[in-house]
This record gives sequence, C-alpha cells and structure tokens, in this order.
Amino acid sequence: MEMAPGYGLGTAFYPTFANINHSCICNTKSVKLPDNRLEVRALVHIKCGEEISTQYVAADKPTRVRRTMLYRKWFFWCECVRCCDRSECGSYLGGLLCPAKKCGGTVLPDHPLERESDYSCLSCDQRVACKQAGQILSTAEKDIRTPNNKYNLIEHMENFLDSKSKLLHPYNYIMITVKLKLSYMYGNSPLYSMDTLPRPLMERKLQVCLDVMDALNQVDPGYNKWRGRVETELANARLFITRNNMSKVPTSYYEK
Repeated sequence: MEMAPGYGLGTAFYPTFANINHSCICNTKSVKLPDNRLEVRALVHIKCGEEISTQYVAADKPTRVRRTMLYRKWFFWCECVRCCDRSECGSYLGGLLCPAKKCGGTVLPDHPLERESDYSCLSCDQRVACKQAGQILSTAEKDIRTPNNKYNLIEHMENFLDSKSKLLHPYNYIMITVKLKLSYMYGNSPLYSMDTLPRPLMERKLQVCLDVMDALNQVDPGYNKWRGRVETELANARLFITRNNMSKVPTSYYEK
C-alpha cells in the first residue's frame, strides 16, 4: 500500500477483511480509501444469511489459470460454483471450438476441477485431449505476443482474432483480452482516431465492446474499471453511428 508522500510503500493487515473467503464469482468489491481504510462494497444484492465473498485473482482468467494461481499463492484449490461449472457460469472464458467438420460447437473441459481433464464438444461430443487443448492455448498466447512487423498493432490483433476464430471460442479469455484492447484502441489511436475512423471500423469497435460485456458480465458483475471504460467506448461508438445515420436522412424529412 502507498504511504504518505516520501514514505514509500508498506504492507497492511486488515483483520476483519482477512476473514472474507474467496469466490471466483464474488459478491463484493474492496476499495482502499485515501486514509488507508478498506471499504467492502456489494456488487450485487446480498440476501440475508448469504456468505459475503471477495476475489483474490482477476475475474477474466479461466478456471485452469485461476485455480493454479490460487494454489501457488494462497495454498488452496478453489471449488467455488464457477470453478465447478464447465462453462464458468456461461462466460465460456476457457472454451474452444470443435475441430470436427461442419460442427463448430463449444468445447469445454469434462471435469474442470481436474488439471488433466480432457475436453468435449457440447454439440457432437467430439473429444479433445488435454494435451492438445493446452497446445492450442499456449500457441495462441505465444502468437498474440509475437507481432508481425508488416502490420501495426491493431492489424496484428485483428489478424490474430481471424486466425483463431475456428479454434478458440469467441469468449475465450485470450480472445476477450484482445477484444478489450481493441475496444480502447479504435477511436483513440493516431491511425484510428475518432474523427477519421470509417463506419465499418466503428461498427467493429461496437462489436468488440459488446463481446467483452457479454462475456465478463457473467463473472464480474457491478461497477469496475473495465466496465466503466468499455461502457464509455460503447457509448461513443453508438453516438458516432447514430450521427452517421442521421447525416444520411434527406433534408426534406426534417421539413415534414
């Protein structure tokens, strides 16, 4: 935690807060106030008798990543509602796409609490070995970190999304991370400013904003930093498109 100017950093212990258990789909958010007091705020309506929970790791990580992080730092294997659910409460952040021809269904781990679990398609029951699924994910993580000098950053990210569109679920955590960055960059980058962005790219900005909201709304409710930023970018895109639509309306329409 940050101390007063000139005093550097320190470590604090909050004994009451320390008694709040972790859940990968928690119902509170902690906020550190300027005087270093910690305030716990409800993200959703908490029923009488319901356990108050917090979250130790980022909500946008899939089960296999979150559980490993929790074990390495806090020495427990999480078995919360989200970790036990193949779809991660409908977010599909760990999802792949079926490799079978003419299927393209969602592929999820059979037993999410098992680190070596195989995957299967929800539509056709096609099997994907754990090792194969791991290779798909590790290759994707490597590819997004290795841009091609022929393309600028936005082009690289769009090329990545296109190349992985038949392997990774649209809401897979890697895809959502890239889409989140694109939602910020379209309209806010030198080559893609709001004044010069063509209509198709503004519609693309709208699409990636909606994808991010659809995926993360399932596991990270309430107000937070990413939501505030994405909702702002979403409003900007909708305003631009509305103005563009209105500019095409004949003047005679207004006169009537």
